[in-house]
Amino acid sequence: MTKRIKLIANPVAGRGAREKIETARKYLSNAGFEVDLTITGARGEAEKAAALARSEGYERILAAGGDGTLNEVVNGLVPSSTPLGFLPLGTTNVLALELGIPFDVEKACHIFLHGEVRPVHIGGANGRRFILMASAGVDAEAVYRVSLILKRWTGKLAYVVSGLQAMTQGRQGLIRVVLDNGQEMEGHTVIVSNGKLYGGKFPIAPEADLEEDAFDICVFKNLGWRSLIKNLIRVIQGKDFSASDVIRLKTTSVIVRGDNIPVQIDGDYCGKLPMTIRSCPNELHLIMPVVKGGDTPASLKRQ
Repeated sequence: MTKRIKLIANPVAGRGAREKIETARKYLSNAGFEVDLTITGARGEAEKAAALARSEGYERILAAGGDGTLNEVVNGLVPSSTPLGFLPLGTTNVLALELGIPFDVEKACHIFLHGEVRPVHIGGANGRRFILMASAGVDAEAVYRVSLILKRWTGKLAYVVSGLQAMTQGRQGLIRVVLDNGQEMEGHTVIVSNGKLYGGKFPIAPEADLEEDAFDICVFKNLGWRSLIKNLIRVIQGKDFSASDVIRLKTTSVIVRGDNIPVQIDGDYCGKLPMTIRSCPNELHLIMPVVKGGDTPASLKRQ
């Protein structure tokens, strides 16, 4: 009996996406699988396709696109034990960088078919799920302001432009963070990390682990240019944030409050505060590269 794979693909995620999707379809078909391909045409369609696929007996599901497409598929799929793989086609593809999934289509498809399936901890934020992170403040304001047309043509440069706009024109109200133990603190931006990387290859949460039932939280106390540049340089150098500017902690749940402040999850705008975040362990099973000796992928190990 032929095994069935569901391929959910975004044809405008990065340059040459349609050709890459067809390459993936042919690769999987030549490997002996029946490929049920859904090409998305609008926001929300990947989530609907994943929800329909959840109970249809597919061997595996492959999300082909960027982090936004992946987030939609996750929200449609969970909770489920059906293995989910990722074919990175988008602007940033943070999960691919986190797990070590190659950007070459055939190599990524090989991992999808032969990689290791592992249950992971994901987050829930106001009824939505996220794999990598949720945040509120300046970075979420930048996501809110980003031009989709500019993003399609310039990639990450669009976020630089919107980031500068957020710093100079955006709402910079105070954010209140309440931890699961009742502890409270205030700042101007909060990033709740489930993975190590942020915005690409920037390791802002080196102790975060997709397989650990806890989040790493950064509360940024200052918004000045001097603080921003200092901490950006530290991240690029592989160092931790300045302790005088950023509060670091771990928790399994958090409430974030603020007045008319944007929220983003996994790189997509997700409304305004307040936001309640909680851990959702083992709702998702990800396909990861196999490391020699059967160990956890190196990018998931604690550093």
